[in-house]
Amino acid sequence: MNILFVFGWPMRIGGHYRSGIALMKYLKSLGHCLYTMAPDAVKEVTYVLENEGIHFIPFPEVSYHELLAISGVFRVVRICKKFSIDVIHSQDIQSACPGHLAAIVLKRGFVYTKAGGPPNKFSQPNHVESVYYSQELVDAMTQMYATKNNNVSLVKARIDTETYKPAPVSSDFMKKYDLPTKGQKIVIAMRFVEQKRPWIRTLLQFIEYMCREDNNEIQLIVAGEGPLLSEFKRHSYRVISDNKSRNFVHIIGPLFDPNDMVQLYNYSHLVLGSGRGILEAMACKKPVVVLGEKGEGETVSPNSFQIIEKYNFSGRHFRYQQCQDYNLPIFLKHLLRCNKKLDELASFSYEYIKNHMDARIGAKQLDRIYRKASTYENSLVDYITWYARLNWQEITTPLRNRLFLRTKNQVNSTSILPE
Repeated sequence: MNILFVFGWPMRIGGHYRSGIALMKYLKSLGHCLYTMAPDAVKEVTYVLENEGIHFIPFPEVSYHELLAISGVFRVVRICKKFSIDVIHSQDIQSACPGHLAAIVLKRGFVYTKAGGPPNKFSQPNHVESVYYSQELVDAMTQMYATKNNNVSLVKARIDTETYKPAPVSSDFMKKYDLPTKGQKIVIAMRFVEQKRPWIRTLLQFIEYMCREDNNEIQLIVAGEGPLLSEFKRHSYRVISDNKSRNFVHIIGPLFDPNDMVQLYNYSHLVLGSGRGILEAMACKKPVVVLGEKGEGETVSPNSFQIIEKYNFSGRHFRYQQCQDYNLPIFLKHLLRCNKKLDELASFSYEYIKNHMDARIGAKQLDRIYRKASTYENSLVDYITWYARLNWQEITTPLRNRLFLRTKNQVNSTSILPE
């Protein structure tokens, strides 16, 4: 089959597209021909795609706004005709708007994926095969939108274990990013965007704590990019300066090349974070700590992996399960002193990924889903109903938010009045 993966966001950093590439790689090994569309991609990503024999097609017509996202449909139709596409697989809500309509026009199979994030207002298209990476999303979307269970699939296995694996760290990599050779290295890789602000705040609190402690052995390596990165740099270096501490924070910016990410994970003694990056580090046989929104932290271990996995390694499980130790800096400091514990966690990480998260498993699941989707005749009525609901939510949400904030402010202003 000829499969078209459509992304509504540029392929730069983040787990969204890396999961897609891993699955495409192994789908190709099953005999499928893979094509991918995205608004943009950094050269390191296009190189990976070309190396795997996956055709990349720029998709500048897609809009990030749901009201306008349908505008890219003509481009998708042209590409599908040119390459005789059998199934269109939209990887997010922005690409689902043109992708689903193109599938209806051309009578092709259609599959929708919501890769991550919490359940939100954007419902999945009606009566189509839908893929989610976590049980959290499967449960929420079937309950919120009364979706039929036979159209919803959990595909959690999405790590390329041929790329992400234990490996020696080269001196060239160390020199490239000017990394320290001594000490215990804690690594975190993240997007510095507004929705990550709680985790950024946690990281700054950890830096402040370590400045006040004996931190001669700790080295913190931070990788990533985004609009909040400059703010993070400014705050972290000011904290270090104010406390007259040695500079143990190394901000190395974004790593677009997967080989650099593999080197970074293998360089570390411990990896912090949330989401797919945690899984990549585990594939490299590293102990990991999942961070929560309020400064919580928990190792991924035989006792904790099931609840952490359910919430997509996002740390959202802390909303429903109390963290045993809220003092993250002390927790991390004690953990780094226990080599036996670190070794046990590392071994568990490697076995867990091999048995549960290998993208070969996910590709076989998708193969079955595509064959099922190709037998459906997608309905224009279903599409119009879904698209109208989607845009109604987009129009009314700002109004509801303003009403909520006005009510909240009234309550707060009343509560501080003297009796």
